[in-house]
Amino acid sequence: MYRDIRLEFSSSLSEEVIKYVDHSFVILHQDLEKEVDKEIGTGNLLCFSAKHYPPAYIREQCDALTLDNYQTMNAVRIFYDESEAEDYEFSKTLGLDVSEMEEEESADTEMTKLLAEAALSQGVEFQPVDYDENTINVYGNLALLSDIKIVEKYRHCGYGKQAMGELADYCMALGMDFILLKPFPTETEEFEDEEGNLDDRVTADKVNELLNFYEPMGYKRTVGRSEGIYLVKKL
Repeated sequence: MYRDIRLEFSSSLSEEVIKYVDHSFVILHQDLEKEVDKEIGTGNLLCFSAKHYPPAYIREQCDALTLDNYQTMNAVRIFYDESEAEDYEFSKTLGLDVSEMEEEESADTEMTKLLAEAALSQGVEFQPVDYDENTINVYGNLALLSDIKIVEKYRHCGYGKQAMGELADYCMALGMDFILLKPFPTETEEFEDEEGNLDDRVTADKVNELLNFYEPMGYKRTVGRSEGIYLVKKL
């Protein structure tokens, strides 16, 4: 497929809690006649490795970044590699106890302890949320698309689809195994009432529009332990 869109990345390595790579990018439209590139959008990609850090640590880092990032990473089961994920699914089909394989928020993880202490301070009992049955297993190197925006006048022109194609190519070149994202409008002001509350009906329509955009490109719905719908693409 011909693309007149290219992405220009700038990257940085963070070591605050765990190592992850932050890839910010601009979306450029190549005007072949004028021989110039015009910036028509921006985005941000966060890359994590379950091969080097436990899933609970990855979620903890996402929680330190934004709630949306945490919820997106909480919408999947995370494994070290494909073999481990396959063993989990095979054990489930045999009716075996897979609780020890559900690695993340066991009673021993620091995140669960903190959540339990916070709940106790509020006089309530902390109850870990079980995975929804519609949860996708991921493993290895994970790319979380935390943000992507196309300038309004360039929307509905096919540029967003081209940009996502470029992004997938970039992630494969980096050795990523999956791309995760939350299909939710990044600019919510137009959906807010006078008190700043979101119009749920309009927002739901916009989310459905985004699902119709992403799903034909191979993104699948996952729920995990988060409320709402999240998307995953295997590369």
